[in-house]
Order: sequence, then structure tokens, then C-alpha cells
Amino acid sequence: MNTYIFGILVPFVFSILFRKANNGKKRGLHVDVGGQPGYAIRNYRFTSPVETAWEGISTLADLFEQSCKQHRDKRLLGTRKLISRETEVTKDGKSFEKLHLGGYEWLKYGEAFEAVCCFASGLVQIGHKKEERVAIFADTRAEWLIALQGCFRRNITVVTIYSSLGEEALCHSLNETEVSTVICGRKELEKLVDISGQLDSVKRVIYMDDDGIPSEVSLVERSSSWTITSFLDVEGLGRKNPVDADLPISSDIAVIMYTSGSTGLPKTEDKYLVALLFSCMIWMMSMASLMIIVLVSKNSPSHSFLWSSSYASELSLIFGESVAVVASWYDYESLGVHGVLLLALTGVMMTHGNVLATVSAVMTIVPGLGSKEIYLAYLPLAHILELAAENVIVAVGSAIGYGSPLTLTDTSNKIKRGTKGDASVLGPTLMTAVPAILDRVRDGVSKKVDAKGGLSKKLFDFAYGRRLSAMNGSWFGAWGLEKILWNFLVFRKVQAILGGRVRFMLSGGAPLSGVTQRFINICLGAPIGQGYGLTETCAGGTFSEYDDTSVGRVGAPLPCSFVKLIDWPEGGYLTSESPMPRGEIVIGGPNVTVGYFKNEEKTNEVYKVDEKGMRWFYTGDIGRFHADGCLEIIDRKKDIVKLQHGEYVSLGKVESALIMSPYIENIMLYADPFHSYCVALVVASHHAVEDWALKQGIIFIDFSDLCQKEDTVREVHGSLVKVCISSQNFQ
Repeated sequence: MNTYIFGILVPFVFSILFRKANNGKKRGLHVDVGGQPGYAIRNYRFTSPVETAWEGISTLADLFEQSCKQHRDKRLLGTRKLISRETEVTKDGKSFEKLHLGGYEWLKYGEAFEAVCCFASGLVQIGHKKEERVAIFADTRAEWLIALQGCFRRNITVVTIYSSLGEEALCHSLNETEVSTVICGRKELEKLVDISGQLDSVKRVIYMDDDGIPSEVSLVERSSSWTITSFLDVEGLGRKNPVDADLPISSDIAVIMYTSGSTGLPKTEDKYLVALLFSCMIWMMSMASLMIIVLVSKNSPSHSFLWSSSYASELSLIFGESVAVVASWYDYESLGVHGVLLLALTGVMMTHGNVLATVSAVMTIVPGLGSKEIYLAYLPLAHILELAAENVIVAVGSAIGYGSPLTLTDTSNKIKRGTKGDASVLGPTLMTAVPAILDRVRDGVSKKVDAKGGLSKKLFDFAYGRRLSAMNGSWFGAWGLEKILWNFLVFRKVQAILGGRVRFMLSGGAPLSGVTQRFINICLGAPIGQGYGLTETCAGGTFSEYDDTSVGRVGAPLPCSFVKLIDWPEGGYLTSESPMPRGEIVIGGPNVTVGYFKNEEKTNEVYKVDEKGMRWFYTGDIGRFHADGCLEIIDRKKDIVKLQHGEYVSLGKVESALIMSPYIENIMLYADPFHSYCVALVVASHHAVEDWALKQGIIFIDFSDLCQKEDTVREVHGSLVKVCISSQNFQ
């Protein structure tokens, strides 16, 4: 009996002590800084911003070489063996490619460094000059990192481009930066072939070997001045003709990273669709009440157009106070439309010192980070979050296994039935993720639990509730032995989705909802470090610590950054407010980048240097500091629009609330200051709406027919109203 009492009391005592310790912990401290007056916070462990964590290391090239020499015989880059590609045809005649993948094949640190040196020498042999730029236009893979580090050893600036970019934006990126050499994968090479006549400066293309060189490439070589070489051939040339390294210094530009912004050329795949959508908006604004248009693609519901939450700031999306719904359907494909992204392309110039500062800071945040970690890389390396994360892994001598969002789990779209997904095979201990992916994990698990029903659902709900109580600090939640029991009985299968060994996750790129954060914490049994940063700050800004179990916050400043709030009177946000100062977020430190490529006007607008020489970036986001020094993002300047009657409406807050409706896949909101109401464009959730209809016995031909039915409109409308009423963002 004494053993049982001991097992019960110990978790209670531990929870009390743990709770008191965390409640009193100062994670950020006030600091006096220069520049525009405001309220600034620094990391509690560092009095000044960290530039590098290693003596004598000032560039990414130095860091990579040091790690390769220190960990020569350890695994670094892992790639799954492609056994076969197969095509599956569904009952309705659609074809889908499925991959049969084997285990991971590894390059050791020493082998990777040799490949980097050979590739760097090979660039010289094919005629690339130091002052010319290289673009990497490919999916995340081992060759991507080898190419990047190879360029760094010749002090060549790399232009990073998303592999999903459309033709017009791709032309703009390559022509604006005057790229002479493009490194790409097979499918990206085919895109380049299609626009070869529109590229002004490209002379050389290096393609990464998958299934050999596409047949049409030989035609391009005959009709243009391009020379096309395989990645392996470039390495081979360098191996036969080695060239001494020409290493950069800290202030040299390492990367020009194209990101969404408010300047530059719109990333648009079809201007006619843009006109159509905004015509719809104008028409809706002429009506007498707010309406929501439900847009669904007939042939591909999951890829039907609208913008994700990460694009909200660029489009100034807004939503009003009352709701009425009109369901409509547009067959985009009959218009020749395949999708659109309304974003502006802006190249951000990053020095080696900028990225190194962020890498050095993150090193101090992740608990127990060492050479035994296994990191699953699947996010785009063209994004600063993934680029910084992989450099952190290299710095500590850990292993990087490459995957893809389409092959990540056993049930991913491209995985052949019976083949294991990347996470199951690799068994990662560390992962990065964006909120959209974590939301899908949560939704997928929830749907499976609901589908099983009965005792399984009751057991899951009970276990989840017990763990949630503990996460919220309750003394009577599931701690200690009970926590281990629920992990074994209930949550083990969820953890197996990502390999069953994940001990820490980093979420960035967009705000993570508190509901999803708690769900991942409980079901995966791993803390999530939620970070806040921008491309312009090399992803550096703030980062929540592993022992911070709060939700809705993004942590204290990273050791490389000072974070300052400044007054924004127009929006009613002041740093003098008590107990939590509020204002526009400004980030300063060695991680703040040089500025925008060929856009001095925009650079001068949002980058400032104070009298002490510190560089600051004005984010446009609105935040507030908690008593422990942690930051919470509460608004965005571009998200606030004043309606006709003088009412200010916050776009992001309302959009984030409405998207919680189970019937909403995605949403875009729009407002005009000459009207007193707003409109919204919505993508309905295919599975959720169809499941509801089947339970109600509603007969429909296809999803487009279902979306036009009055009962469907009424149900979606009611769901949105319910979300509005339950949300604290609505008054």
C-alpha cells in the first residue's frame, strides 16, 4: 500500500514544485537599446547578442569544414534508395505515381566534405566565375546541401528558389539576380527548358541525376548557348582537377533568398483567375450583407484555389462582424486555370555572419543537442527555417535523413501500399514542422479516432483529458506512472506515425494554434519549441524553451537578438500599457540581414541602424511581452482595416478563428474601407462536408453539386456562426 501512496504523491509534489519554478522563471530581461524609443527585451542568459558559438568560426563554410573534420566517420547525409516507380490508376481513371523506397544510404561527414570540395572545383572547371551567381532550384535533398556548401567554398552567392515556383516568377528571380548557373532536379529542368528563351543570363545548367537527362534537353543545347552537365559529372571534373578553396568572410553575401513581400513581381500562374476572384469580391461588396463564397475545384478538391494563412499579410485579408453564406462553385479547369499565388517576390540578402548568428543561438536552446540526434529533413531548403535547422544539425555532428512531404508517413500520397514512409524508416529524434502540417496530423488522428468510435474513442478521450489536465498544471492530471501507461496504451500508435522516437519539435513559419500545440504535446509525447522570426532576420527572433508549456506564445528572444516593441498609436498599441506593453515588433542583432536585393527604397523603409551600430528590422507584426519576458503575437499592421463606419477589424484574428470550423479547409478574407461589411472566399473541407451529407442522407451527384444545396449552405453557415460566438476574438 505504501508503494501505491508513494507513486501517487510523488507526481503531485513534483508538479507543485515544477509549476512554481516555471511560474517564477524569467526567460527574458529588459535591456536599454538605441534607436527608436520602445520597450526591449534580451535573452536572460546573454547580455549582448551572440554572433558565433565557436572561436575562429565566422562563416558557414568554416563551420561545415570544422564539423566534417571533427566527425569524419559519423553519418551525415541519408537518402532513401529508389527501388521502383509505379503508376496506380483509380476507378475514375486518374493516374497517380507511387514510389517503392528502400532504406537509407548514408554519406559520412568525411565523404560529404570530399563531395563538397570536388563540386566546388568542378564549378571552376565548367567555367563558373566567382563574381557570378548560382541558383539552386530543386526539392530538398542531399545534393542541395552539397551544392550550397560547394558554392560557399568558392565564395559564390547562392540564389534559392522554391521548386514549386511558376514560370513567370521563376524568370523574374533568375533574370533579376543575373544568375549564370542553375542547379536543379529533373522536373525543375523541364520547367527551365520551357522558359529557356526568356532567360537572359543563364549559361550553364547542372541537373541532379534521378533517371538520367530528359530527352528534350539535347534540343535546348542545340538551340541555345547553354551547357548542361550532370551533378555527378561536375563532381568528377573537380575530383580530377582540384582547385584551392576561395573562402568567404563573415560580411560576404551567402544567400539571396526569395520570399513573399510587398514589392517585386507577383507570383501568379494565371492573371485571369486573379481578375475573376476580385471581380467576385467587387460584386459581393455591392450586396447588402457579408457573404462567404465556397470555392471548390471539381477535379481536385484538395488543391482547389485559395490562399493559406501564411499569405494573409500580403493580401490584407479582413473579415467583418456578421455572416451570411452564398455557396457557389467554379470549375477553374474549364477556364484553363490551375492555381494562383498572389505574392510578391523579394530577394533578401543574407551574409554568412547573419545565418551563423541564428545557428549559434539555436544551439543553446534545444535541450541536450548532440551528435546522436537524427533529423528528418523534408521542408524546402529554399526556406530559411530549414536552411538554418540543417546547419544546426551539421554543427553538432548529427545525422540528416532526407524525405518528402509526399513520402513522409506510411499513408502519404506517393508511398506505395506496403512501403514504409520516411519517418518510420528513419526514426528521427528531431523534426521541424510548419503549423499546416501539424494541423493535418491532428485532424488525421481525430478523424481516425472518431471513425472507430465506441470504447476506443472513449479511452482516447479519457487519456487525452487526463494528460491535458497535467499539461495545464493540474495536480490531479496524469503524471509519472500514469503518463507512461497512457503513452503505452493509447498514444504509442500516434507516435509511431513519425517513427516513435521524436523527442523535440520546432514549429515555425506561421502561428501554431494552442489546440494543435497541446494535441502534439500529448499525442507525440514531445515538447514543441515554437519560434518567431522572418527571412529578413534569418529566422532568428524568439524561441520558446523546452520547459515552457504555455500556449499562444513564441518564447523569449533568442541569444542572437534583441526584441523591441515600439508604439503604434494608429492601432491603439502602446508600450506604456500595463501590465503587458504592446507595440510593433522590431528585431535587432547580427542576424538581421543586409536588405532587399536591388530595392534600396524598400530596404531603407524597414531596416534601420541605430547610433550604437545595431541593425534593426521593422516586422509590421504587433506583439506584447508577458511578465516573464516571452513574446505573444497579437496582430499585424496590415491586418487591420478601418471600415466605413469607423470600426477597426483585425484580419488575422478573425481568419484564425473561422478556420477552426471543421467544414473549412482554407479561407481568404477581404474588406473595403468604403463598405461597412466584409467578404470571404472559402474552400470547403471535402471529407468533412461529404461525411456530414452522408449522415444526413442528402443525395448529391458530386462535391460541386453538394456545395450548391441549401442544406449545405445552412450547415456551413451555422458552423461559422458557432465558431464566431465561441471565439474570444469576436465581441
